[in-house]
Amino acid sequence: MNKIAKFYDGELSTAIPVQIDHDMHGVFIKDLDWKTLAYYPCHLVVIEMPADSLPGVIGCMTAPDVRLLIEDSDLFSQIQSKMKKKVKSSHVLFSWITLMLLAVATIIFVILIVKFPYNYSRLIAESIPQSWDDTLGEYAAKAVTKDYVTCNNSSGQKALEKLMKGLVDASGKSISVTIKVFDDDSTMNAFAMSGNQIFVFSGLIKESQDYEELAGVLAHELGHVLKRHPTEGVIHALGLTLLFKLISSGSGQIDYVLNVSNLYLSLHYSRAHETEADDIAIHILTKTGVGVEGFLSTHPLTEDRINHIKEKLLEQSFFNKRIITKTEWAQIKAMCSVVSGNKERAKEKGS
Repeated sequence: MNKIAKFYDGELSTAIPVQIDHDMHGVFIKDLDWKTLAYYPCHLVVIEMPADSLPGVIGCMTAPDVRLLIEDSDLFSQIQSKMKKKVKSSHVLFSWITLMLLAVATIIFVILIVKFPYNYSRLIAESIPQSWDDTLGEYAAKAVTKDYVTCNNSSGQKALEKLMKGLVDASGKSISVTIKVFDDDSTMNAFAMSGNQIFVFSGLIKESQDYEELAGVLAHELGHVLKRHPTEGVIHALGLTLLFKLISSGSGQIDYVLNVSNLYLSLHYSRAHETEADDIAIHILTKTGVGVEGFLSTHPLTEDRINHIKEKLLEQSFFNKRIITKTEWAQIKAMCSVVSGNKERAKEKGS
């Protein structure tokens, strides 16, 4: 295909008559004696279509100042046709490469699931975007909070958040942790949830003799949060398909949401998970000056975990400072008293 066109090379202000030869890889620009003036290995783009005796204009992606002015509509159509074929072939090649990569990734993924079921859960939990983790935690929190009354005493909540922030700062991580207290004196526990959330039952606060005992539990749960153990446990239990369905469908999939919220309450972490959370808790508690005696008294530990903790304590440097004051601890202790008082008055009124 050799026909006359006009060529702007981006340097001269006037166009020169040229012959062009276009293959699948670029454009040959030749003078009228068939001498090659330039070759542009590039993707061609249509700048203007020919219309009303005006020439069509074709440009080059990698040489933006280059222009080909083509008056011959047949020549323009031939070049445009080859441009489409090139684009189509490139897309086909890209599609095949993409499919091959996806196939390889799928095979590797299946092998990981079969050979290392818990490792794949951890890998995914650590790799998913924080926004996904937050979404999962948000929907599950909405479901679980429906079953409990939240203690919203402002001074107690502020003191509790100060305690939590002191523990987070000691961990060296720049994250924000949401902490709430459920009014349930019969439950002496706390649990972590996806989305950097920790929920505490009032029974734990009520039975804690000092803020150090509560801090020990919170530091341990913070360890689970930092390692994304709650999300890992959900992925391991539900599988990736249901997790994606929940995240993509949101609160509309209420059955899944409720199942996930109950799952957080009943998660049983592996020994490796508990050891990781213990190690993080000990590091945080010793760095903040919180005594580890409270941590030991509030956790039912096996003998091997106790021995491991003693070994970790030998590696730590101890500090002597308080995260919160005695007044603030008293505010935390009393933060559910208003809720409990309202419950008692409601019972008396009902009787």
